[in-house]
Amino acid sequence: MRALQICSYYMDSKLYGHLIKQLDQFVDNDVFYFTDDRLDISTIDPSFYVSHRYKSWERLFFYRKHKIVYEDLLRELDPRVYTLTHAHSLMSNGYISYKLKEDYGVKYVTAVRRSDLFAFMRYKPYLKPLAVKILEGAEQVIFLSPVHRQLALKMFKNSLGQALEEKSITIPNGIDPIYLENQNRLSEAEQNAHLAKRPVVIFVGKIDDPNKNIRNLVRALDFFNREEVLFELHLVGRLEDPKLIDWMQSKKFIQHIPPTDAQGVIRALRSAHIFAMPSFTETFGLVYPEAMSQGLPVIYSKGQGIDGYFPEGQIGQSVNPHSVDSIRRAIAGVYTRLDELSPAVIDLSSQFSWEQVGLAYRKIYEKVGVR
Repeated sequence: MRALQICSYYMDSKLYGHLIKQLDQFVDNDVFYFTDDRLDISTIDPSFYVSHRYKSWERLFFYRKHKIVYEDLLRELDPRVYTLTHAHSLMSNGYISYKLKEDYGVKYVTAVRRSDLFAFMRYKPYLKPLAVKILEGAEQVIFLSPVHRQLALKMFKNSLGQALEEKSITIPNGIDPIYLENQNRLSEAEQNAHLAKRPVVIFVGKIDDPNKNIRNLVRALDFFNREEVLFELHLVGRLEDPKLIDWMQSKKFIQHIPPTDAQGVIRALRSAHIFAMPSFTETFGLVYPEAMSQGLPVIYSKGQGIDGYFPEGQIGQSVNPHSVDSIRRAIAGVYTRLDELSPAVIDLSSQFSWEQVGLAYRKIYEKVGVR
């Protein structure tokens, strides 16, 4: 049996390569990728089928753009050889799968991405009826986080009732295998020695992205450090905003670590005790389970990203990102439980292996009828 992966986001992230590698283990896959004519596609896998014809301005016209893409697909491929198509987003990719089912009867599953809910539905509400049709036609609907699943169930409740809930499932992305292959499991003596050091809170990401909420994180730690440095803050990643740099210069507890590779991130995480990223909005945030693999409990925002995967308090603490006091109390609470949380989060991080993700997709494919 053959499946067609429809993935216009393949070049945006390495995670799609990991995912399709897992899918290749149990189904014969072809990949269809599409983008506008500006992008250099010389590095893309030569075995992929590619549509590279529409102009960048045609992105503004949903049906015009996707008519070009669909025509290119039909020129390159015979849809009748596929048992299933897997759309890696609801709108751009899901529409192609929807058309293939409408014209050729090919079943499909579709993922729902943050951009589907927060961009398409918010800024192109005229496409909501089409979104409903795509969701109705799908055999299974896949969300990356429980938060986004609940949002979609509420958003489409009047149109789809219980149907969406019954055929939807949450499957996270996996993390880079290097983190799970190098989990930071410490002996009791090593753990005690680490906990005896001055506690370090760490952030990894785009420091000067306002959405990452670094200012409120710094303000929360400022509360502890008014008379002496009780907590250090290590910031790993891009920091170019001169206003943010000037504002943080007087904070003696902050250490900036420039962007680094995975090995460098692992070293930085192992020097810390708590990972904190209280973003205002977050899709999933692979950096949370990456930090967990190194024994760091996590501070994350309520209703965003990783929230909902685990019971409150199991991997750290959720916060109100708009409240400095909420972030401060979460850091203090997690710090008092480090000896309990640190070993536990390492074990829980294994749920985010690509092997586990692949098994979850295999169950979906088998349910749909792909063997």
